[in-house]
Amino acid sequence: MSKEIAIIEDGKNIISLIGKMAENPDVDVEKMAKLVELQEHIYDKQAEIAYSNAMQELQQEIPTIEALSTNPQTHSKYAKLEHINKIITPIYTKHGFSLSFGMAECPIENWFRTTCTIRHKLGHSVKEFIDLPLDDKGIKGSTNKTPVHAAGSSNSYARRYLTVMVFNLTVGGEDLDGNKPQEMSGDELIGSMQGEVNDLLRKLPENKRVPYLKEMQTAKEEGHLSVDYLTTMKDSINSDLK
Repeated sequence: MSKEIAIIEDGKNIISLIGKMAENPDVDVEKMAKLVELQEHIYDKQAEIAYSNAMQELQQEIPTIEALSTNPQTHSKYAKLEHINKIITPIYTKHGFSLSFGMAECPIENWFRTTCTIRHKLGHSVKEFIDLPLDDKGIKGSTNKTPVHAAGSSNSYARRYLTVMVFNLTVGGEDLDGNKPQEMSGDELIGSMQGEVNDLLRKLPENKRVPYLKEMQTAKEEGHLSVDYLTTMKDSINSDLK
C-alpha cells in the first residue's frame, strides 16, 4: 500500500471512529478532541499530496512559452505576462490551481515585495515572493519613469517572474538582447539575473540577505548594475551558502 493510500485510509478510519464516539454520551471529550486534531492533520496531509500530484501532472502539459515580444530599448525578446497567462491559465485551473498576488513589507528600504499564493482546490497552498527595487531607471542608470509607471513596471515584472518560477516554465526564443553574452546589459537580462540573485538570497538568513539587497540597490542607483556585477554577486552568495 502506498503512503498516499495509507493516509487516505487512515482519514476514513478516524472519521468512522469519531462518528461512533459521538454516539456515546459518556465519551471522553479530551480523547475526542485529540482525534479531531489528528483528523485535521490527515486532511492537511491529503491536501498536500493532492497539491503535489496535481502540480506534477500540469507541468507535463504546459508547453514551452514562446518569447514573442521585443523590448524597444534593449531589443531583447521576452514573453509578456498576458501571453503567458493566455497559455497556462486554462491548464493550471483545470488541475485545480489558482494564483493570487499581493504586496508585503520588504526588509530593504525603497524596495518592495510581491507575493504569490498558489492554492489548490483541496485546500493546500504555498506562498512565494520576490523582492525588487523600483524600476525607475534605464540601462545607463538615469531615471526614465515616473513613480507610478515605475511601480507598475516593477509589479508587472514581479508577477511575470513569479509565474514563471511557480510553474517552472520554459520561455523559448529569449535572446536577452541579441548581443554577445559579455556585452549583454539590457533591462530584461539584468532583471532576469536579479531574479536569480533573489532566489539565492531567499536561502540566506535575513542578517546576511539585507546587505546584499542594499548593495544591489546602490549599484542600480549609481548605474553599476551590470551582468558582470550580478554574476560576481551570485558567486559570492553561493559561497555564503556553502
